[in-house]
Amino acid sequence: DHQSSDATWDILQKLRAEGLPLTLHRLYRVELAHREVMNRLTREAITEHGAELVLPFDADEFLVNDENNLSCRQVLETLDPENLYCLRWRVYEPLLPDQDRDRFLLSRSCKRKQDFHGAQKTIVGADGYQNGRPYELVQGAHFGKYLDDGSSVPMIVVPFLHTAHFHWRSSDQYETKIATSWLNNVSKYTVHTVTASYLKGGFDSLMNHESAARESIMEHAAEKFNL
Repeated sequence: DHQSSDATWDILQKLRAEGLPLTLHRLYRVELAHREVMNRLTREAITEHGAELVLPFDADEFLVNDENNLSCRQVLETLDPENLYCLRWRVYEPLLPDQDRDRFLLSRSCKRKQDFHGAQKTIVGADGYQNGRPYELVQGAHFGKYLDDGSSVPMIVVPFLHTAHFHWRSSDQYETKIATSWLNNVSKYTVHTVTASYLKGGFDSLMNHESAARESIMEHAAEKFNL
């Protein structure tokens, strides 16, 4: 929990008290620190909780299989913990974003891009991460880089599964993301940073006292879908 103001911390504590196996941390750093946090949590999941696989997901991402009747867990159990895996990434949005906002996101009608995103998410095999050639997750946990020479870690594409990324936010949330994410991108730029042109364009709009919000992050080529 990164200093949220919407009762997230209290809700998570109550869910843990009800029996959900949650491990909770609070982050008080000013910057996003996504890379540092994800790598720390990945190590913790492996060394303290005995994880064989780690899925470094954000709160707006969900694991989906819409290609056959296998459960996500059944597919994950076929993966070798020696490897780093590439998980396809697809952008989703609520079909009616301002309606039924109190309902669980995945139970609402949505739309999604017809094609997969050019980027991806990762699934980390514990044995390779802990005992192999040292590497870390970088740039939103989209890929891995070896610590010794900065080269990319080879990845194997996961069959059937993909990440459903609900990159939708209210106008206020979106503009807050634009402002903080672009400054974070600039302050922590490395050779691994992927240029986020939409962040820079939105930030320039805010600096000119113009709205940076947009109704949809999708092109018109989207399809309705019911998860």
